[in-house]
Amino acid sequence: MDIKGFDEINKKFGHAAGDGALNFVAHTIKDNLRQMDFFARSQDDEFLAVLPTASKEMSSEVIARIHTGFFGRKLKLSETDSVEVEMNFGWAAYGEDGETVDTLLNIARIRKDQAKYSDPNKVLWFPKELVN
Repeated sequence: MDIKGFDEINKKFGHAAGDGALNFVAHTIKDNLRQMDFFARSQDDEFLAVLPTASKEMSSEVIARIHTGFFGRKLKLSETDSVEVEMNFGWAAYGEDGETVDTLLNIARIRKDQAKYSDPNKVLWFPKELVN
């Protein structure tokens, strides 16, 4: 998962506001995960969640719950500015999409990038090893 427009928040409001956005996002995601799920910040504005024992349907429900956890909640960035946070999601299912951590992370990142760049006028390049 990553935050849509995170770079703009940092540029326009400063790194303290960006840190506040990361904290807000982390708490919102954590509040919407199951107790058994593993959650961590990966890098920059990326977060990872591992949903052990979750079926594809349960995973979709958790993603939907996280997504709706942001609806109607605004993050105050300054005395006069606030923003509704939106997220990009990617996912991969063990067994169905692969069986190694590297493969699953690559598939999840590709899906996240597809969501991020869903404009039909853009091209999304796939790593060669995933195409063949």
